[in-house]
This record gives sequence, structure tokens and C-alpha cells, in this order.
Amino acid sequence: MSLRARRLKKVLAEKGLTGMAVSSTSNMLYLAGIPIQSFERFAALLVPTDSEPALVLPELEAEKAREQSDIKDVRSYSDESGPSEVIARALTDLKITHGRLGVERTLPFDFCSKILKAAPNLKMEDATGAVMELRLKKEPQELSFMKKAGQIVEKGIQAGVDSIEVGATELQIGFEIEKEIRMLGGEKVPFNAVLAGGNAALPHGESSESKVRKGDCVLMDVSATYHGYYADLSRTVFVGEISSTQRRVYETVLAAQTAAISSIRPGVVAGSLDRKARAVISKAGFGDRFIHRTGHGLGLDVHEDPSITSACPLVLQPGMTFTVEPGIYLPGKLGVRIEDDLLVTDEGGTTLGRCDKEILVL
Repeated sequence: MSLRARRLKKVLAEKGLTGMAVSSTSNMLYLAGIPIQSFERFAALLVPTDSEPALVLPELEAEKAREQSDIKDVRSYSDESGPSEVIARALTDLKITHGRLGVERTLPFDFCSKILKAAPNLKMEDATGAVMELRLKKEPQELSFMKKAGQIVEKGIQAGVDSIEVGATELQIGFEIEKEIRMLGGEKVPFNAVLAGGNAALPHGESSESKVRKGDCVLMDVSATYHGYYADLSRTVFVGEISSTQRRVYETVLAAQTAAISSIRPGVVAGSLDRKARAVISKAGFGDRFIHRTGHGLGLDVHEDPSITSACPLVLQPGMTFTVEPGIYLPGKLGVRIEDDLLVTDEGGTTLGRCDKEILVL
């Protein structure tokens, strides 16, 4: 973790910044090795370019930081005293009271106000990209965690498939998925959408008490973490029978995903993956029903850089990880999405997590 902080300092110096205040849970985990959720209490890692970093935390998080983090300078405050004095002292000691301070674009307004009150001569600017520049290419340990997460989610979805029957509710199927994930060591399960029939036409729909009917498609989109790292997989199956339209939609989505995945290799522009998938779906006559991007970055956040849209200029490099998940959605009728987690390798692309893609009629 301290090595990552040093790498960040170098990036900040190149950008002419005095330092950076990091507060998001994922970046705190990446840089400090602890999953701090600040809620309303001020919690930040202050990374100066010219001295060692420090953690400013509420008292209830301080002991965990001292035990688990490589960051040795841990400064805490009580709920009674509040953080203002500790923030001001830390900024002074770390010599980041003047100049340009990088912050994450998600840094709460209240946190920004407290920093500027303590150091009114500071100017803040968005430096989110400085950390994401480091996080884009995953290290071997990170990839190991992501692969394990993928295996866990795959087995969770299979447990969901095994529980699908006419009359089962979306929530009941989702319960079986999450139960299996938890039993296998999955941590957070922030997204577990089971959508049947017309509900599957909502890409970000929520599971409900709707019951599965004969002839329905059932779309399962599930994400979970292992050691803080995400897997995010989707599978679509059919119940009792499959119509010619359902089959055509499924085969089109699978062909689109295959086209995108087969073009993954170092040096390829990320936006071309979206164009490959979109071309297949458009040729089949469903172009206006592919209503989201082809994929998104994956790691300590379930959605991070890169965003796999046709406009994405990022050149793929070994170590980058992202989803490939084209979909077709026919309002009120059905939705099909097939999603794998991909890693760019020296030779091309390989999956970190995937489900069976053969058409399955239960």
C-alpha cells in the first residue's frame, strides 16, 4: 500500500499538485489498505507530494487503521471535538496549506469545506484520474481476488438457475443466489437483480415478488466482492419453452459479445469493442434496443474506468479489466444480456469470470 501511495505522489508531482485528499472507500482500500466508510464523519487520506501521507479518521476507525494499514501517521478525533483542529494540524505538518490540492470528484461538499476552512489558501481541483491511472492495470494479487470473485458469482448464479421454476418469485431466486455467494466467501452483494419476462427489459430493474411464468426469459445480473474486488456477471435463461423471437435475440446478443471479446488485445482502442458489438446488433435490426454501453471497468469498484463506449479513446494494455455485456431489450416482452469479466493479456483477452452461454430452456 505504501508503494502505491509513493506512485501516486509521483503522478501528483507531475501534475503540479501540492497533494491529494482521498476519501472514497475504494481508493482508501487501494492506497491505505483499509475499507473506511466515512458516512457523515470526516475521513481522508492526505497524500502530500513532498512528505509522507497521513490518515485523518474518526476515533472509532483509528485502531483498525493502526493495525491494518501501511500508513503509519494516523490522526484521530472524537465525535465531541470534531475534526477541524486535526485537519488543520495535519495540513500544516504535511505542508499542503498552499497551492493546488487534488481531490476526488466524489469528495463530499462538507469535507471540502472543512479542508478549505483549515487552509483557505488552497485551491482544489479534480484529480480523480490520478488514482485511476494507477488502478487501471491490475497487479497479480488483485487479479487473483477478481478471479475468485468471478468463480463465486458464477456458482451463485448457477444456484439461482437451479431454483428457477414456474411460480417462483424473482426475490426467491435472488435469495438462493445470495445465500450461495455468502456460503462461498463472498462479501458484499450490492447488486443481485433477477428479472423475469417483461421485467427483464429494464436493464437496471429491481427484483420483485413477480412470479416466473412458462415462456419467460429470466435475466440474472449479479455482482459480489472477494477481498474487496468485484465480479459482475449476467446470464439469461428461458422457462418451459423458447420462442423464435427469444432465440433470435439471444443468438444476436451472444454473437455481439463474441465479436467484442474476440477483438480484445493490447493496442486496440477500447471504443472499438463497443462498435463491434453494436454493429452485430444493428445488423440484426435491434440497434435501437441496445440502450447502454458494451462494458465498464471492474476492480475495487463495480463501475470504474474504462467506460466501454464507442467514444472511449483508451488504448487497451495488459492488466486492464472490464466487463463485456451487450444486451437487447424489448419493452414489456423480454430482455437478454450476457456479461463476462475480461482481462487484457499480452496475447489478447481472457475471462476472469463467465457463465455458461449455451441457450438454456429449463
